[in-house]
Amino acid sequence: MNYRSVNDLDHCIIDSISKLPRDIQLIVGIPRSGLLAANLLALHLNLPLADLEGFLAGRAITMGPRGATIAHPVVENAPRTILVIDDSICSGSQMSKARELIAKSG
Repeated sequence: MNYRSVNDLDHCIIDSISKLPRDIQLIVGIPRSGLLAANLLALHLNLPLADLEGFLAGRAITMGPRGATIAHPVVENAPRTILVIDDSICSGSQMSKARELIAKSG
């Protein structure tokens, strides 16, 4: 297994941003390993962020005044294009599970 620093992760994200679709409206991180990568990407793209459970419950963390904790229901603005992120892969079972949960939630 190869390990990278947070700085390496951030540089990989920056280098890959141009490969992403431009219509992403929400970044969803798969706990725990995907949350850091999702957070960094959401910061670079200035997009709302959610963990998988929060997304399924209709919550996302949004931008707001510095120091404020703001969460708004995803349902109100119903993002059509989300990017689900996990930063490690062995068997792909976590991503498969996430896809099933999202599909079941409608």
